[in-house]
Amino acid sequence: MNNDFLNDADARINAPMASTTGQLLDVHAVAEKLKCSPRTVARLSRNGEMPAGLKIGALRRWSEAEINAWIAGGARKMGTTSEVQPLTGRAAHLSAA
Repeated sequence: MNNDFLNDADARINAPMASTTGQLLDVHAVAEKLKCSPRTVARLSRNGEMPAGLKIGALRRWSEAEINAWIAGGARKMGTTSEVQPLTGRAAHLSAA
């Protein structure tokens, strides 16, 4: 095997990972933070109405900093402009909290 290949692989393995600020939250922690059910979190994520989070194997995790920023920003649908209407229903209480 080529030594350059092995050295490159070694460098990738030992390289620092891109860090996420803060802690990663599971669906239950996000649900608790949003004061809703884990099922609602899954629906909001699936429909693009909240940060998508990270898929780690079969699990989904969200950056606590990203969730906090989303809530602080009024919990608006993701990927939209300032012209978007705020969320309605259960998620609407987040901007008032």
